[in-house]
Amino acid sequence: MIAYKIQMAAFSGWGDLKTSYDDGETYIVESFKTKKEAQEEINEIVESTDEDESNYRVVNWLTPEDINFY
Repeated sequence: MIAYKIQMAAFSGWGDLKTSYDDGETYIVESFKTKKEAQEEINEIVESTDEDESNYRVVNWLTPEDINFY
């Protein structure tokens, strides 16, 4: 069962973190079974990009996004 996802901050709200496996043709929401797994992904993103952790949050899978980045 998918329980959590990551959202990224934008000026007008929050959008889901998505991944493409076909060179940008389509995107799917990244999913995590546990809150810990999602937080570990945020930690990796922050470490590799030097972004502020406050730009990301872990939410329940059913939380709607305010904006679609993709």
